[in-house]
Amino acid sequence: PVFLRSAYAALMLGLCAFLTLSPRPEAILEEECAIPEGGDPNEFPEVINKVVGDGTTTYTYLKPTITPGSVLATVGGGSLTGLLGVGIGEVILPQLVR
Repeated sequence: PVFLRSAYAALMLGLCAFLTLSPRPEAILEEECAIPEGGDPNEFPEVINKVVGDGTTTYTYLKPTITPGSVLATVGGGSLTGLLGVGIGEVILPQLVR
């Protein structure tokens, strides 16, 4: 139980530090959402346009690049979400409050 409590506390403190120190969405909005204008199409990723069902709004974004790091982050994030959402709540948390 001491190891579980320590691991859970370390995960929560790490999450707290990440959420506190990461830039706000407003600060990164312009930088990450800029669509390149003109130039050689081979210089930047493919631009994708999506239109909502009623045809009133069009969303334009860059095609995401899939790297081993992004796949690893997705797998790790999905695993932690499942573990913390189900495993911690049903199995470990009752043991921590004893």
